[in-house]
Amino acid sequence: MHFYHPLTHVYILQQVFNYLETQKDLYNFTLVNSQWNISSSPCLYRAPKPSTPNALEKCKQTLVHAKEKRTFLAYNEMVREWIIDLSIRDTEIDCLIADCCPNIEKFSCSSEIKNANEYPTLAINLIKHWKGLKSISLYHGSGNDTTLESISTNCAALEELILVNCKTTDFGFGEVVKACKAIKKIRLVQCTEITDESLVAISKLCRYLTHLDLKDCTNFTDKGIYVLSNPTTTRKLRTLSLEGLNIKDSLLALAEHTTILHRLSLKKLENLNDEIISTFGRNSSKTLKQLRIYSCRKVKGWGIKEFVGIEDLSLLMDYINLKEFEEICEYCNAIENFTLDVRRIIETNHTSDIVVAISQLKNLKSLAIFCGRNFSDDNRRLLERSCPKLRKINF
Repeated sequence: MHFYHPLTHVYILQQVFNYLETQKDLYNFTLVNSQWNISSSPCLYRAPKPSTPNALEKCKQTLVHAKEKRTFLAYNEMVREWIIDLSIRDTEIDCLIADCCPNIEKFSCSSEIKNANEYPTLAINLIKHWKGLKSISLYHGSGNDTTLESISTNCAALEELILVNCKTTDFGFGEVVKACKAIKKIRLVQCTEITDESLVAISKLCRYLTHLDLKDCTNFTDKGIYVLSNPTTTRKLRTLSLEGLNIKDSLLALAEHTTILHRLSLKKLENLNDEIISTFGRNSSKTLKQLRIYSCRKVKGWGIKEFVGIEDLSLLMDYINLKEFEEICEYCNAIENFTLDVRRIIETNHTSDIVVAISQLKNLKSLAIFCGRNFSDDNRRLLERSCPKLRKINF
């Protein structure tokens, strides 16, 4: 009689292997038997990262042989992600990837080397080979208007665009959002030559936008954020991250029109206040699970209690009132991960008051709190008794 064992099923094995990140483990699994080889190889070869000269040569050889059908599996067709690693400085491997691997979906230029000005041409040549690209990340000199023009011409299926410290302008960015109708995620970091015109383009053309991250883009103003706040743009927005922007009243308009946020990160916004936070909380109270507020001086804390379904809360503040802190712990009782970094908690000189407030969080699993106080072993034991799920404490 034949007994069916689920671990012999290729599909189930692949689901298990997808959770592994260590390349060494995946390589060892390819040696078990033919079924494990077939199941783990797509995970192993999905994003090759040769870090030594020997590994680089072996990677080249494997890809060439796979293209020539001299290997057991088509390893070259399994490659889905590629990073131009400027520390290796070997353009041969990049050209080889373009020639041998037709199914690249995710492409990025290394963020570790800032002097990437000689690489735009290489990036353009690579992008032309991959019509199915869904994610592109460009850092420093590798991202300019010429690069973005190539993206707009060749990458109609693009879903994610990340630009970090790039010298692109509104023209190049506008060409991308015009051509890439399916774009869902946009991240702009330190793109100082992009202005409100790009935000207008996003509001008009990005109908499927779910993730928006704007950081240290100094030419963004209230005018652009107001345009971005229309319901057509914000209706599908799941993740919103704003940092270091010189904006004022438009924050409230944005809060009023975002209704299904899952993650919200607000950092270094001088004009952020509790009214705006409270508005975000009321509109997304049923969906929002992660909230991060860092270095926003006008925030006192009372608006945070609107986030009744929050599970991950991280606050970096100058101070917070004990009463507001107690109300946060009372109303936001679904919190599982809590990080509080404040200089002082007003109206109390006793660590026991802080511990009693935190002990209301029955679902708490991880706690990190820094407020210039020394917490004793008794405080720790009280929290462990009050919060049965708590496994990690950092005072």
